[in-house]
Amino acid sequence: MIIKITGDTHGDPERIKDYKELYITTPSFDVLSICGDFGYIFRNNKEEKKFLEWIEKNCKFEIWFVDGNHENFDVINKYPVADWNGGKIHRIKNNIIHLMRGEVYCINNKKLFVFGGGYSIDKERRLRLEATYKIRLWWEQEFPTQEEIDNAYTNLDNNNWNVDYVFSHSAPTNILPLVQEFFISNTKWEVDIVNKTLEDIRQRLNFKHWYFGHYHGEKSVDEKFTALHLTSRTIEI
Repeated sequence: MIIKITGDTHGDPERIKDYKELYITTPSFDVLSICGDFGYIFRNNKEEKKFLEWIEKNCKFEIWFVDGNHENFDVINKYPVADWNGGKIHRIKNNIIHLMRGEVYCINNKKLFVFGGGYSIDKERRLRLEATYKIRLWWEQEFPTQEEIDNAYTNLDNNNWNVDYVFSHSAPTNILPLVQEFFISNTKWEVDIVNKTLEDIRQRLNFKHWYFGHYHGEKSVDEKFTALHLTSRTIEI
């Protein structure tokens, strides 16, 4: 199985259409995995629903996404939860799945740990827009609950803290200084519960490589961490 991993798509139809064309013109891949801020389920309007149907009908590859901080969690969490490769997912469409926080999936004998969420530096602006337009634009579920954190630790305990890959939206605390060139606000230096949780996991976890988005920059941070945005990296499992 060949997986292309990319960063925040923010509901931009062209990003998915580009991969549809890439699938046709290059050696095919099986999965497009998005490290948070999927964004095609945000306003929950007719246009978004129509585009999700277009993906299901026209894309021959699967889409897996980690949740970020620009997601409509009210809608996502209404999708049915299913068992999938040893973990839990939300099944959005036949070929679109939400990889849920703290889950470990075993795919072709490779283990993938996922932990989404992150801090919105535009939270105050979104709240002002909520008040003006009377629509929901920010969700407190961008931060994990204690139950989700506990679930992550339980699943990692069950796998002896040994996985092959990690997909997240945010980065562990100790990685932040290594991607500071992408920060557009000092607010991004504020360490939140997601960074802290991921840092604790980083210190304890044995893994091959960790991919994350959120910072709208691309960088091979070191031999084990890669920040993603518009381009993609490819792995085979």
